[in-house]
Amino acid sequence: MSKTKEQIIIPARDYEKYKRWAEICQMYDKMRKEEPERSNNSIHTYIGAQFGVSIASVINAISRCTETTAITLTRE
Repeated sequence: MSKTKEQIIIPARDYEKYKRWAEICQMYDKMRKEEPERSNNSIHTYIGAQFGVSIASVINAISRCTETTAITLTRE
């Protein structure tokens, strides 16, 4: 199986938003693995406080990350 490099273009105005969503998803995945006894509500609240966003924004970012293909964001 050969690997192909794919490129996605994200408008500069949206770069920070997508970067923040990726960071939220990574933190969520890490916390679910390291603290399985902790409730989702508790994790969402903690992450929201860390990023200064609402719980709804955290849930939205997590759902967007799990519904889409994972990509690596790089800035040129």
